[in-house]
Amino acid sequence: MINLCINEFTKIFKKKIVLIFIAAVIITLVVEIFLCNGYINSTMTLNGKVYDNDKMLKEQLENLNSTYEKEKKNYENNKSEESKKKIEEVKVFYNYYNYALENDIPIFIGNKLSFTYYWKRELIYKLIPLELSLVNSSEENKESLEKEVNYLKDILYNDKYEEYIEIRKEDYKKEPLKKYAYEARIYAEELNKEYELTRYADPANIWKLSSRATIVNAKERLLRDGSLLTNEQKEALEEKIELEKYKVKNNINTNGAELTNYNDSYVSGAENAIIIVLTLFMIIISASIVSSEFSKGTIKQVFITPNKRWKILLAKIITLLVILIVISILLSLLIQLFGNIFFGEHKLSPYVYMQDNQIKEINPTIYHILRFLLQDIKILVYIIFGVMLSTLFKSSIFPVSITMILFLIDNTLLSYVINGEMEFLLLKLVTPFFPNVLSINNDFYLSLMFDSSLFIVKSFAFAICLITVFLITSFKVFNRKMA
Repeated sequence: MINLCINEFTKIFKKKIVLIFIAAVIITLVVEIFLCNGYINSTMTLNGKVYDNDKMLKEQLENLNSTYEKEKKNYENNKSEESKKKIEEVKVFYNYYNYALENDIPIFIGNKLSFTYYWKRELIYKLIPLELSLVNSSEENKESLEKEVNYLKDILYNDKYEEYIEIRKEDYKKEPLKKYAYEARIYAEELNKEYELTRYADPANIWKLSSRATIVNAKERLLRDGSLLTNEQKEALEEKIELEKYKVKNNINTNGAELTNYNDSYVSGAENAIIIVLTLFMIIISASIVSSEFSKGTIKQVFITPNKRWKILLAKIITLLVILIVISILLSLLIQLFGNIFFGEHKLSPYVYMQDNQIKEINPTIYHILRFLLQDIKILVYIIFGVMLSTLFKSSIFPVSITMILFLIDNTLLSYVINGEMEFLLLKLVTPFFPNVLSINNDFYLSLMFDSSLFIVKSFAFAICLITVFLITSFKVFNRKMA
């Protein structure tokens, strides 16, 4: 059997498709580097955002200067109270915009939400209407308004972030909130204070606000529906809270929509692309592994050996399986190597999960290898299906074409309507040492782990049934095949 497998290895790696596969892998990895760099450039980084913000602030300051000069002339001509008030209003905007410009405060964010929650930005937008009200207020209201404005200015100019959080809490008391909603918002402010979530205008940390939202939503549900929830539901929500807090505290970004760890972005994107390349490669060699020998006539040499036919076919299948596993591991390591070379300023995020009320991490290298290997069950179905067709036809064209068409249909149409459960069942089978890994809320990677379902495969059991049927058919046909 070993000699048969070695012989199959030799046959496969002498094929030109192997060189094409290697070239395709390298090209894919390089293209992903450019794509990831494009994503980085399109993302509003802090320096890029400050530049845009500066430009807009300077334009606004120029406009305010023009307005100021115009109103100043009007006032000099008519001494009207209206012109005087407009001058004061212009000064309010000018002073805060100028302060924002000098201190890199992102006032204008366009359609980007990266800086929406930055506390100084919020405070400036709170101060501007207050000062405008002060300009237009009566004498009796001025004293209280001046006191409030001066208090807020002191917080802004002296960087009193903690006091600003307390103001936010006081503001919630004035809102008509139900008790659970009020407590959830107070809890959110405590998170802001503890982890300084809104203290710095850094878009690289915007993902933490998504984690905060997840935490607060879970907390609010516990407060609102506590008596209606089962113990398991309560534990799940509490675990979710602890996991997200752990990620925020340890700077582990696993929120897909705000993935600012570019190493993670590259590795995830490269894995998804390489899986397609690997699948196509395995389809080509598996769907031609028998039929090519018939078309070339070399099958006669195989049949005259003392080896039984089932052993010959089994050796081919074992060879394909070994190639799949070994290449998967090597590709996963290669992708991570490229990620570390080109995006090494960011470390790959570990996988975080809860076990026995303790938060644990899986080494990112091991996690990504496991993540890659879990895709192999999909590829294995196509491999065995290809082998089966290869035993049915003497030409490789039909087996390769049919298998490839099914794969392409799966990755374009059916993947949108078929819910794959097989991967999660498999994950549970192969990783019993961290049973809670299946919670999709634990990690954004689980939502990306399997970008497509198997063709009409909705469960691990059904995949096994398909593989079994394909294998039985393959062996029966091969045993009766005439050279």
